[in-house]
Amino acid sequence: MRGALQEMEPLQRENGIWHEIAFLPLTQPKVSSINAYIPMLDEYEGNWVAWHRDHKAAE
Repeated sequence: MRGALQEMEPLQRENGIWHEIAFLPLTQPKVSSINAYIPMLDEYEGNWVAWHRDHKAAE
């Protein structure tokens, strides 16, 4: 078993050939898409506008 401190194999080798694990599906059965909800990212724009509302524009 490989430990965390040992050298890992790259997904793409120097000769341009991909490691076989790069072609394996992450889920069984295969899925066509995955949706993720990250509240912090959904709230980012509104928070940014609120934080910068009172700043003067550069002229």
